Amino acid sequence: MKQLDFRKYGNAGHSGKLIAPLLSFLGGEHAGKLAQLWPAPHDGFLVLPTARRHAAAMLVSSLGDRHALGADSLIRLVERQKDRVIAELLVGPNYAQGFMKALAKLGEVLWDEADYRLLIQLYCQPEANLYLRHLEEIRPVMLRTLSILPVCLRQSRFLQFVRSKAAARDIRTAYDLLAIIRSQEAQEKAAKRWVSAKKRSQLYGMIGQDLEADRPMRWSPPPVLPAYFQRVETVRMLKARALEFQNCLADFVSEFSTGRMAIYIWYGQPKAAVALIWNVDGWRLAEAEAADNTELDESTLGEIVDVLEAKGIRIGPSIATLRNRMYNYANDLQIIPEAEDEEPSLKNRCELGDLWN
Repeated sequence: MKQLDFRKYGNAGHSGKLIAPLLSFLGGEHAGKLAQLWPAPHDGFLVLPTARRHAAAMLVSSLGDRHALGADSLIRLVERQKDRVIAELLVGPNYAQGFMKALAKLGEVLWDEADYRLLIQLYCQPEANLYLRHLEEIRPVMLRTLSILPVCLRQSRFLQFVRSKAAARDIRTAYDLLAIIRSQEAQEKAAKRWVSAKKRSQLYGMIGQDLEADRPMRWSPPPVLPAYFQRVETVRMLKARALEFQNCLADFVSEFSTGRMAIYIWYGQPKAAVALIWNVDGWRLAEAEAADNTELDESTLGEIVDVLEAKGIRIGPSIATLRNRMYNYANDLQIIPEAEDEEPSLKNRCELGDLWN
């Protein structure tokens, strides 16, 4: 049996000249491997139905249970074998039904291996399986949106109201916060109510209400950070730091003096003022800027965030901001312009800027 070692060819086969432009366009990162199985002009591959072309790309990426499948047997499998046999290799017998039909909905251009891997992962989950099988088309961004949500919310009647990755991220944040604000039991009960919502306004209204604390919250003492984070401990120090950094820290004397805000000076490069503010779920990073309200670059911000998260300090939107967004989602208003195929930067995930600008 002829065996192929795809590793030595990378993505381009022996030479870019051996891959016809059409296969190069449709095949993406898989073009080189597919060209070895179906040499130029690649007719045997290009005339395959869409589902079988995607299956071929998944098999040459060693996804599924292909073991030591040789080149000849892989070609025969993809070109001649029954759909069920191919599907069982990729997702196993329990989820093989309907899988090839799902692959026919992926579009003509082959996906990256990471997206195929996510497809298999989600298709093999009962809740997501039902949703995916009933879609008219399936695209990578849909899977990434789906993967953001907790498993208990990956249901068709719920997902019809989740129209962007931004909404999915906010719902996931709200879901995670419920266990902190209330309890894990309250979180589970809330999720059951959410998936029963019959209208978009009803769903986001429930989420917004659930984010309210069910009892008064006491502010905890400011966290103890490493020595290179110097805590501002008096109003006098606060005003002095406001002059040093040329920002409006002095406008927050009330929040600072009542203990709702904690200010630290981070002695890095550049030196930065870091503000934490108390939410009902605990301390949250609200701002981190150098002098003159200069934003920190991603690398510098990452150093600060790593320390804060290790201390249990949350990054992300405030509870009030989340609740406002739920209102906007309920009314189908766009909140955060985003490129759906891109993950938000650290700076965007932190959502800084609530205190001064």
